[in-house]
Amino acid sequence: MMNLSTMKPLEEILNPRASRMATPWGESQTIDKLGDDGVLAVTTASHGGIYVPRALLHRIPQAGQLWAAGWSGSVNWYEEDCAWSIVARYFPELFSEKDRGYAEETLQRLELRLPA
Repeated sequence: MMNLSTMKPLEEILNPRASRMATPWGESQTIDKLGDDGVLAVTTASHGGIYVPRALLHRIPQAGQLWAAGWSGSVNWYEEDCAWSIVARYFPELFSEKDRGYAEETLQRLELRLPA
Protein backbone atom coordinates (compact mmCIF):
# COMPACT_ATOMS: atom_id res chain seq x y z
CA MET A 1 0.00 0.00 0.00
CA MET A 2 1.26 3.48 -0.84
CA ASN A 3 2.12 5.91 1.94
CA LEU A 4 -0.33 8.80 1.53
CA SER A 5 2.01 11.28 3.19
CA THR A 6 4.70 10.70 0.55
CA MET A 7 2.53 10.97 -2.55
CA LYS A 8 4.21 13.22 -5.09
CA PRO A 9 2.45 15.89 -7.16
CA LEU A 10 1.52 14.96 -10.72
CA GLU A 11 4.40 17.01 -12.14
CA GLU A 12 6.87 14.82 -10.25
CA ILE A 13 5.36 11.45 -11.18
CA LEU A 14 4.95 12.11 -14.88
CA ASN A 15 7.85 10.72 -16.87
CA PRO A 16 8.54 13.45 -19.46
CA ARG A 17 10.64 11.10 -21.63
CA ALA A 18 7.82 8.73 -22.45
CA SER A 19 4.59 10.46 -21.33
CA ARG A 20 4.22 7.77 -18.67
CA MET A 21 3.46 8.03 -14.99
CA ALA A 22 3.68 5.91 -11.89
CA THR A 23 0.34 4.55 -10.71
CA PRO A 24 -0.71 2.22 -7.88
CA TRP A 25 -0.90 -0.54 -10.54
CA GLY A 26 2.49 0.03 -12.17
CA GLU A 27 3.69 2.29 -14.95
CA SER A 28 0.99 3.70 -17.19
CA GLN A 29 0.50 2.51 -20.74
CA THR A 30 -2.02 5.20 -21.68
CA ILE A 31 -2.88 8.58 -20.19
CA ASP A 32 -5.98 10.47 -21.35
CA LYS A 33 -6.89 13.93 -20.12
CA LEU A 34 -10.45 14.26 -18.85
CA GLY A 35 -11.07 17.98 -19.13
CA ASP A 36 -8.52 20.72 -18.59
CA ASP A 37 -7.93 20.63 -14.82
CA GLY A 38 -5.58 17.64 -14.52
CA VAL A 39 -8.01 14.73 -14.08
CA LEU A 40 -6.54 11.78 -15.99
CA ALA A 41 -7.78 8.37 -17.09
CA VAL A 42 -4.86 5.95 -16.92
CA THR A 43 -4.36 2.33 -17.97
CA THR A 44 -1.54 -0.07 -17.10
CA ALA A 45 -0.75 -3.61 -18.15
CA SER A 46 -2.80 -4.95 -15.24
CA HIS A 47 -5.39 -2.34 -14.25
CA GLY A 48 -6.14 1.35 -14.38
CA GLY A 49 -8.11 4.18 -12.95
CA ILE A 50 -8.61 7.90 -12.68
CA TYR A 51 -6.15 10.35 -11.16
CA VAL A 52 -7.60 13.41 -9.40
CA PRO A 53 -5.05 16.12 -8.54
CA ARG A 54 -4.74 17.29 -4.97
CA ALA A 55 -6.12 20.73 -5.86
CA LEU A 56 -9.46 19.18 -6.93
CA LEU A 57 -9.97 16.69 -4.09
CA HIS A 58 -12.18 19.19 -2.22
CA ARG A 59 -14.95 18.25 -4.69
CA ILE A 60 -15.00 14.65 -3.42
CA PRO A 61 -16.24 14.02 0.14
CA GLN A 62 -13.68 12.57 2.51
CA ALA A 63 -15.65 9.33 2.77
CA GLY A 64 -15.31 8.82 -0.99
CA GLN A 65 -11.62 9.66 -0.91
CA LEU A 66 -10.97 7.18 1.89
CA TRP A 67 -13.01 4.44 0.22
CA ALA A 68 -10.99 4.86 -2.98
CA ALA A 69 -7.72 4.91 -1.02
CA GLY A 70 -8.63 1.52 0.42
CA TRP A 71 -8.34 0.11 -3.12
CA SER A 72 -5.52 2.22 -4.51
CA GLY A 73 -3.51 3.32 -1.48
CA SER A 74 -4.05 6.99 -2.35
CA VAL A 75 -6.87 9.52 -2.17
CA ASN A 76 -5.79 10.72 -5.63
CA TRP A 77 -6.44 7.41 -7.41
CA TYR A 78 -9.86 5.91 -8.25
CA GLU A 79 -9.58 2.40 -9.70
CA GLU A 80 -11.43 1.51 -12.89
CA ASP A 81 -13.84 -1.15 -11.63
CA CYS A 82 -15.77 0.67 -8.92
CA ALA A 83 -14.10 3.79 -7.53
CA TRP A 84 -14.30 5.60 -10.89
CA SER A 85 -18.00 6.07 -10.11
CA ILE A 86 -17.08 8.46 -7.29
CA VAL A 87 -15.24 10.68 -9.76
CA ALA A 88 -18.17 10.53 -12.17
CA ARG A 89 -20.57 11.74 -9.46
CA TYR A 90 -18.44 14.71 -8.42
CA PHE A 91 -17.06 15.61 -11.85
CA PRO A 92 -20.17 15.02 -13.99
CA GLU A 93 -18.95 17.40 -16.70
CA LEU A 94 -16.20 14.88 -17.55
CA PHE A 95 -18.57 11.97 -18.28
CA SER A 96 -21.36 11.24 -20.73
CA GLU A 97 -24.94 10.97 -19.51
CA LYS A 98 -24.80 7.22 -20.08
CA ASP A 99 -21.59 6.86 -18.03
CA ARG A 100 -23.05 8.99 -15.24
CA GLY A 101 -25.99 6.58 -15.14
CA TYR A 102 -23.63 3.59 -14.89
CA ALA A 103 -21.74 5.40 -12.13
CA GLU A 104 -24.91 5.91 -10.08
CA GLU A 105 -25.85 2.24 -10.53
CA THR A 106 -22.36 1.25 -9.36
CA LEU A 107 -22.58 3.46 -6.28
CA GLN A 108 -25.97 1.96 -5.41
CA ARG A 109 -24.67 -1.61 -5.77
CA LEU A 110 -21.69 -0.75 -3.57
CA GLU A 111 -24.06 0.82 -1.05
CA LEU A 112 -21.79 3.85 -0.79
CA ARG A 113 -23.69 6.56 1.06
CA LEU A 114 -22.15 9.68 -0.44
CA PRO A 115 -23.88 13.05 -0.79
CA ALA A 116 -25.28 13.77 -4.26
